[in-house]
Amino acid sequence: MSVSVTRLLVGVGLAAGISVVLVGCGSDRGDGDADADIDIDADGDTDGDGDGDSGGDVDGDVDGDVDGDHDEDDDGPPGTVEIVIECDDSRGDVYLEPSGLPPFDATRRGEVVRCAPGSTLSAEEVASRLTEIPGLVVASGYEEVFLAYRTERDPGVAGIGTARLLVPDTPAEGPLPLVVVTHGTVGLADGCAPSRDASSYADRLALPWLARGLPVIAPDYAGLGNEGTQGYGNFTDTGHSVIDAARALLRAVTPGALDGRTIVSGHSQGGGAALSARALEPTYGGDGIEIAAVVAFAPGLATSDGAAAIRHAALVPLTDGGTRAILSLVLYADFANLFGVERARDPFARDLRDVVGDAIETQCIVELITTLDTRSAGYRPPALLSGLLDRDFRLAVEGCLDDTAACTADAEAWTARSAANVPHFEPGAPILQLSATEDTLQPLEKQACIRQFLVDEGVPPQTCVADGIDHMGVVPAMTPFAVEWALAVLGGASMPACPAGPELPACED
Repeated sequence: MSVSVTRLLVGVGLAAGISVVLVGCGSDRGDGDADADIDIDADGDTDGDGDGDSGGDVDGDVDGDVDGDHDEDDDGPPGTVEIVIECDDSRGDVYLEPSGLPPFDATRRGEVVRCAPGSTLSAEEVASRLTEIPGLVVASGYEEVFLAYRTERDPGVAGIGTARLLVPDTPAEGPLPLVVVTHGTVGLADGCAPSRDASSYADRLALPWLARGLPVIAPDYAGLGNEGTQGYGNFTDTGHSVIDAARALLRAVTPGALDGRTIVSGHSQGGGAALSARALEPTYGGDGIEIAAVVAFAPGLATSDGAAAIRHAALVPLTDGGTRAILSLVLYADFANLFGVERARDPFARDLRDVVGDAIETQCIVELITTLDTRSAGYRPPALLSGLLDRDFRLAVEGCLDDTAACTADAEAWTARSAANVPHFEPGAPILQLSATEDTLQPLEKQACIRQFLVDEGVPPQTCVADGIDHMGVVPAMTPFAVEWALAVLGGASMPACPAGPELPACED
């Protein structure tokens, strides 16, 4: 009997600049004008000559007839985007929760409670960081700040997220859309938060959008890098962090400079986070935020109840450290957020708890994978899911699934969370799903099933496949197309066709 470990992985992707093998399974909503809000040429340049460069358009920005009336006296404000909130915290203080915050309610979603200045980069310096992504228009440098903002974890549970915010020094003409970029798996330890130490991977996700003169915010997800534990694999928790990051950006910059239309672009776990935000927008959106386009690079997404894998744990192989790491992160995060961090190690076999728990609490994903794949004193890497799990927990979950007396309150809470973790969608913003033929973490057959899930939900994505590219390579390979696709959507233009590549196969799940 073959059992897919994807059901417990809840579709979360892995992305940390590593190579491991894991087993795993609209309409334009702009301003209503028939005219384009953001005008771009088919080749992405701005001079209209179709040659792919910026010609006589010195700044290479995203030009547009903002109000859609095709005259010379645009009614919108000039393209000025500046940080208008106090930003005098130290960088380290961003990750410390302020005391004396007023009680949380829905009006405080996205409220900025910390802000620390970062660096500035010129357009030339931005271009130097993007050399592996050829063909990008680089029109702007940036001012960088680091934020902490209020968000809602599970419904009714207050939290704080942190983020890196990039404001263009040469913005496109406004009012502008904004961009939220969402990262892949990095780990749960505080030091793993991307905003604490921006990497080339973080730059590849964020800078192509900033380079076009658009403001960008890159959230860490609440509980990653600051107090609490990231809701790893929890689509509600993560989706809230994404939407509230957009609200935080809107609150932080010049009033009226942004029109609230939001592009959400993410990779791997972040692709799932982008899709989660899209699913949650009808009930959690508003306040000036409107998700207008979603780009999901090799996304992970829960399409079925992950608790089902527990029943067959003795048949689910753990073939490498990557598989063990992802499963361990999901279980640890679930227990930390359901029952408190002091109980986060409870779902693991007793003889493994110290090694697995210590590693999760101190290591980022690359080191964590190595640790969980290496035999050491007191630790033998489990070959099956049943070897990773605490026996009492496993039997209690089976009891909940079978509605027997073996079901405990803890197992019932966990299985309820697992069952509720499959998102549901309503018509709205278009979705672009980008996959790669050599991706062993989110392989084409699994991406095909995510596509089928979205089709069944009534939100069929446009899908494109990069040939000869792996999980990490899909971002640089497909980013130029993704940027042009999103800008075409926001401009009311026809969505461009995919670059040459194979088709996704049919889902055989």
